[in-house]
Amino acid sequence: MPIVHQRAPGKVVVFSGWAMTRILSGVLVGLDAGATGVAAVGPERPAELDGQLLQAAAEAGPEVEALARDFLSRHSNEADSGPRGEYLDTDTAHCWFVRAPLDLPDLRGRLGLPDVVVDIGTLFHEFDVRRRLHRLAALGASTLVIDTVIVEAEAMPPQSGFSTDSAWFAAAMTPDQCEAMAAYWQAKQPLPDQFRLLPRGGSVQAFRAAGGAPWWWFMGHGAVRRMLAEVGYEVVAVEPCWGGRSAIFVAERRA
Repeated sequence: MPIVHQRAPGKVVVFSGWAMTRILSGVLVGLDAGATGVAAVGPERPAELDGQLLQAAAEAGPEVEALARDFLSRHSNEADSGPRGEYLDTDTAHCWFVRAPLDLPDLRGRLGLPDVVVDIGTLFHEFDVRRRLHRLAALGASTLVIDTVIVEAEAMPPQSGFSTDSAWFAAAMTPDQCEAMAAYWQAKQPLPDQFRLLPRGGSVQAFRAAGGAPWWWFMGHGAVRRMLAEVGYEVVAVEPCWGGRSAIFVAERRA
């Protein structure tokens, strides 16, 4: 994660999101870059996460492994005093993965007053994408990094009506919009299961009944910029990711 390496020195960096492998990688990059604090947050903590971090560190080389061992000696998740099946108020503050929802009171303080917040692979899966952005913004970081799936407007057929400023909600898409978006992802891969299960779209209830993790939002670059502006952040850099299927937005808090 070059962006994390550039932004981490002397800063407190916090990670959130779905892609745990990438969060582990980000934590190690932050440690290697000289971050003064590194943490992650989520409602559920995967089992054996300390061991996974050590394994990833060992694969990165002896210096990174030494950093990880020192880090875990102070911030091991084994110190968690809370119930394993719940997130919570009893979660020990020194654990590097804080089990908590983003709207937990004083989460910013529990995360060490983050300077940089990195959210990975989450927005397009969020039913209420604006709510998540508001909660991320409430952590008060000067820099917010958002990694999310993006639809390249120029690759959509003109008759679809999709533009860089578009944000299509899955349960509000017309059959024609579903067909256009399915063709886009059929070419890009992977094709989300919902286009196979509900090729003409459907209600929120239909999507939830179909199972899986729906891609609720299909957004262009401009839409993400606009949503970040709504919560007080200005995008200063965008980098393509995942072979152009997603993008990393680096945004700074406006004064």
